Amino acid sequence: MIYPWQQSQWTSLLARIKQGSLPHALFFSGAAGLGKLDFAGEFSNYLCCEKPIKCQPCQHCNGCRLFLAGSHPDMVVVTLMEKKKQIGVDQIRELGEFLSLTAQKAKQKIVIIECADRMNVNAANSLLKNLEEPSGSTLIILVSHRIQALPATIISRCQIIQFYPPELKIATQWLSTQGTLELEAEVLLSLTRRAPLAALAMSNSGQVTTRSDCFRALIALFEQQSNPVKLAATWSKYGQVQLFIWLQSWLSDMIKLKMTTDHRFISNIDLIDALQTISDKIAIRELFKSYDLISESLRLTETQANSVLVLETLLINLSCMRTR
Repeated sequence: MIYPWQQSQWTSLLARIKQGSLPHALFFSGAAGLGKLDFAGEFSNYLCCEKPIKCQPCQHCNGCRLFLAGSHPDMVVVTLMEKKKQIGVDQIRELGEFLSLTAQKAKQKIVIIECADRMNVNAANSLLKNLEEPSGSTLIILVSHRIQALPATIISRCQIIQFYPPELKIATQWLSTQGTLELEAEVLLSLTRRAPLAALAMSNSGQVTTRSDCFRALIALFEQQSNPVKLAATWSKYGQVQLFIWLQSWLSDMIKLKMTTDHRFISNIDLIDALQTISDKIAIRELFKSYDLISESLRLTETQANSVLVLETLLINLSCMRTR
């Protein structure tokens, strides 16, 4: 599916195909929730299609049917294996074997590497060999919202296709077609930095209610009315990455409110008054210190660190913040 905010990228890539200038490696970069993986899938479908109609895959030819069934012989998707935090070297080595074969039905072999930033060092080095010496007619598409986490040697061998958040009006209109009320859409888009798919997922998953519950618990923690260890046990049932992102966002907004009266750059627009009240009571150095602690906790979610212990440590530190 091509979303309304992706039309320029789609047109650009189709023009490169027509000119015969499509590179052997593309890097789809941009914030999470913009539909980069969906775009990669649709573009791959187009390349597998035998009879495109109006610059779109026909969905009826043999190539499209194989693609939609997930059984096209010239198409592979590499992603994180179940219960794994990294893409391993064996996955990339298997990819090399696939790319060494001749395309059977499409004009080229196509590979999508989802969460490309999660490749470990050995996997990245193995992929580099495929990028440096592409075999035959191939296209490797890397998808990630953390381009800075990849080695420069990988990035330099890819053509970067950047995806940007849509204008608020476009994003709001699209969310309305998905059944989201306009007022709710504006709050969700503010929270997700105008990433429509992230906003829709937040609305559909009940995260709005969970976020409100967590924020109330955070206020109680700041007011010494909650036990950080017990709170960590309660919060451990939630997705820890999302929790840390919310905490980071709240602290960021508190810092902004501490430094300026301009609310244009506040993400949590529905919590401004409550955030202002908390911010007024806490020294700015404590807010910066806590923000750094949350950032470090977020980084630890990608390691083998004990997740409950990380959460407990963070909440204990937050409960000890000193007032001005």
